[in-house]
Amino acid sequence: IIHDCAQDIKYLRRDFNLLFTNVFDTKAGAKMLYSKSKYSFLLDKYFSIDTSELKDNYQCHDWLSRPYDRQTLLYAQLDCHFLIKIRAKLMYEI
Repeated sequence: IIHDCAQDIKYLRRDFNLLFTNVFDTKAGAKMLYSKSKYSFLLDKYFSIDTSELKDNYQCHDWLSRPYDRQTLLYAQLDCHFLIKIRAKLMYEI
């Protein structure tokens, strides 16, 4: 389960020679149902989580820099923590 997997899969294939099958793209699922498909939209719609402040500060964060502060870790956690639940909700609605 990946949100907007086209770019991630492209780089994981290039950098690590990984192949993917049976991938569910939550962005593609959202596009089938809604006029919006951003991950932040899905977090707000399904879980009432507003990520605007975190997104503004961390979306273009330098992920190679260490150590991560608490807010950076929270952003990273939110970026993947809800994917399974979002997939289930999208699949139910599709």
